[in-house]
Amino acid sequence: MLSNASFISLEQPITVTTIFTTIVVLVVSSIVAAYAYELYREYDYARKSKKRGLGKPYTVMNRPFGIFSFLRLMKSSKHNKLLPEIRRGLESVPRLTFRAQNMFTVNIMTQDPENVKSILATDFKSYSTGLRYKQLSPLLGRGIFTSNGDYWKHSRAMLRPQFSRERISHLHLYEKHVQKLLDILKKGPDGITDTGSGSSFNEDDHAGLVDVQNLFLKFTMDTSSEFLFGQSMESLSPHDSILRTSRSEYKSSDFMKAADFCSKTLANRARAGALYFLFNSKEFRNCIKTVHDFVDDVITDTLNKEKKGDDDATSFLEELSLQTRDPIELRSQALNVLLAGRSTTAGLLSFTIYLLVRHKRVFNRLRGTVLEAFGTDEEAITYESIKRCTYLQYVLNEALRIYPLVPLNVRYAIKDTSLPRGGGELEDQPVFVPKGTQIVYPVFMIHRLKQFWGPDAEEFRPERWYENSYHTWDFLPFNGGPRICIGQQFALSEASYVIVRLLQNFKDITTSQDVLDRELLLRASVSTNVYGGVWAKFVQ
Repeated sequence: MLSNASFISLEQPITVTTIFTTIVVLVVSSIVAAYAYELYREYDYARKSKKRGLGKPYTVMNRPFGIFSFLRLMKSSKHNKLLPEIRRGLESVPRLTFRAQNMFTVNIMTQDPENVKSILATDFKSYSTGLRYKQLSPLLGRGIFTSNGDYWKHSRAMLRPQFSRERISHLHLYEKHVQKLLDILKKGPDGITDTGSGSSFNEDDHAGLVDVQNLFLKFTMDTSSEFLFGQSMESLSPHDSILRTSRSEYKSSDFMKAADFCSKTLANRARAGALYFLFNSKEFRNCIKTVHDFVDDVITDTLNKEKKGDDDATSFLEELSLQTRDPIELRSQALNVLLAGRSTTAGLLSFTIYLLVRHKRVFNRLRGTVLEAFGTDEEAITYESIKRCTYLQYVLNEALRIYPLVPLNVRYAIKDTSLPRGGGELEDQPVFVPKGTQIVYPVFMIHRLKQFWGPDAEEFRPERWYENSYHTWDFLPFNGGPRICIGQQFALSEASYVIVRLLQNFKDITTSQDVLDRELLLRASVSTNVYGGVWAKFVQ
């Protein structure tokens, strides 16, 4: 009888009401199940913390399920206001370390330098970069920036010799590119063939000014490509240069546009977390092909020729090909270095000029220091003399403190572990970190903590480094621990050389009142830069 009843029920017509009711039941059931899981997760976290004798951290439950907080972050990111939105959220919580719900997961946010030290150094083996490989691998593959574990160790050991002091101290290799940069700046807007800034400003806003950030991005592409491939993109040249390999020819502008589009898409994939796969457009894939095709051709030429004896003429790829003949590995390592190194150096230069234009006292002191130390002759600039120019180093440090190039960083726990501080009312107890937890450490906020940087932490004041130059885990412009940026000194040396050459040639750098009054918006790519460009006039 029961079987017959079931059979008969299947013959009943399916109405709109039935479908709607079923959907409502499923949605409600899913919400109830998700909320029940959320309650269980919090109970389980408290139980495991207590079992280990650890303190419970402050917890922010952004209900329902952290969806709205995630959407706010995505909206602010779209309008280049992600960091202000994150800052508002962090400042609304009276803790340096706390747990916060975001899109069905609970992350840990920490601004405590002791916790950062644990994540990056003392408990390094308990963490990984998580989804970074999946997010960035379409372009970068497996390399030093995207890998973890043994392959990361292999990558770092293989690349370390390429950034030895002997190689990065040859500052004269920058000079021919600096000369092109100086020539353009001396001509002003008449020397610019394109804006390249993505600006939507009116022409009157920057009449007589040049977007030096766009020029720095070209400059660092030229120096990086020559360092890596032995062939400069020559993007600062007035005409579109042709990149030649034995297989084909490429327009420099095509490579630049493809690389820039890839950088922006990779940044979106990284910000999207587990939803990275949503950013995989046909244009993105085409741009990847453009970049890969050129680099693969250069690698083929490199593998087919004998190594030269002249070390000064040896490229990164030629040196690296002595350690591996795998063309995919060579491509991945080269692109990891190119995408990370090029944008960070350009960003440091851009933020430094942005700050010097707005702080004439610092500009005047720095220019006086440069002229006293180096005069107007580029031959006086050496790796050693740059390091001895203390005020220059402090200006760059202060620029990196105010505007860190990677303002946010994350790690994922690969096993149950703990942070040394953050639990209890006084935040003096260790905090339980379950396996799979994402920990976010906002570098741009750590760099402004008044307990480490003083009551004027928000101000650009390089002199603070004379007062206290000893900062460790509260100053992370190049990260820290075993994964500290391998190209740190390369970037600082290149930026220092460019700043010195600019101040040798220009007595002032100015801008318009409209630009000074404009709200600063930061655009995130592989690293951070100024949305709309850094518009300035270089006065001879």
